[in-house]
Amino acid sequence: MTSPKRIFTILLGLIFIGIGIYYGMLSKIKIKNPKTAKGIIKKIDITINEETKKNNSKFATVEINVKGKTYISDKSIQVSMNNEVGDMVDIVYEKDKPSNMVLKNRKGITIMFILLGIFVIGYEIFIGN
Repeated sequence: MTSPKRIFTILLGLIFIGIGIYYGMLSKIKIKNPKTAKGIIKKIDITINEETKKNNSKFATVEINVKGKTYISDKSIQVSMNNEVGDMVDIVYEKDKPSNMVLKNRKGITIMFILLGIFVIGYEIFIGN
């Protein structure tokens, strides 16, 4: 019989894989008619003090220019801890509502969560008791 710990660990791994897939599909989920643009970070909010790099996040207000008109992001967009005000970032925005935007490149976080999920499941199957 399978132990509750084993089931929990495998479910946790599947959750990590699901989060990875979600982040990879985020622009397709949130943006109906996607277009890409370069955006400039106008403002940054940090969840914890900036010296703390681990378990910390930066959320940016991003500005893009579409056909001569300027749009500001409706919601804060999570960016790298290395990003600063004035940095350029690749954005995916909604054609009919350009202020609805997300970061284009989310491959790093996608791969990280999927690999973490595979590791957790693999560890439980091959090494766990």
